[in-house]
Amino acid sequence: MGVRLEVYPELQKHREALVEEDRRVIESQWKTLVHNLREAGSIENAIAVCDVSGSMGSMGCLQYHHRYPEQVSVHTEVLPAVSLSLLLAQLAKPPFNGFITFSQDPEFVKLDPHKSLRETAVGMGSAPWQLNVDLYAVFMHVILPLAIKNKVKPKDMVQRVYVFTDRKFDQCVVGVEAWDVQQRVELAREVHPVLGQGGLGVGVAPVAAEEEAAPVVDDI
Repeated sequence: MGVRLEVYPELQKHREALVEEDRRVIESQWKTLVHNLREAGSIENAIAVCDVSGSMGSMGCLQYHHRYPEQVSVHTEVLPAVSLSLLLAQLAKPPFNGFITFSQDPEFVKLDPHKSLRETAVGMGSAPWQLNVDLYAVFMHVILPLAIKNKVKPKDMVQRVYVFTDRKFDQCVVGVEAWDVQQRVELAREVHPVLGQGGLGVGVAPVAAEEEAAPVVDDI
């Protein structure tokens, strides 16, 4: 028993060293991925609405995946949602280098460039959320005011909004205001964003087949 008590701290040190090495490797790989995509210039005018609600799973799995890797695959739709949202945020031009919360009162969250990949991902996982999202507010109360405040030129305006969620969507606006986004954006001399919705759950079809400019990507 005495030998085991002496050996265990040494094993723990090696384990922690391996975990830290893994983190450094992942951090480097992520930076390389972002750099290569930025150089390609194919994804730079997009922003994400990131759902981190309870049905998506918990970012807490990042803290235990080295000990319990078999549990990471259980209810972890939040991982691709956060990963893709973070990727779009780091590729976007200011002031859109952040993400929008999945909420009926959506907010823009700017990321801290000084935080590590893990710190940023865990922080995104604790962002405010609600059971549904107001897509009209995403455009008219978040994106457009942000663009006007920062005097964004039309060529630098957000072109696509990706909604990463496992949920279906209810009707987002009603009455005469329903999807007058294009008219209001044109009045502000900006361009009309295209809505791209990525379903992270099975059988998600959030828009009607005839809806224009709203591609659906299911089972990412």
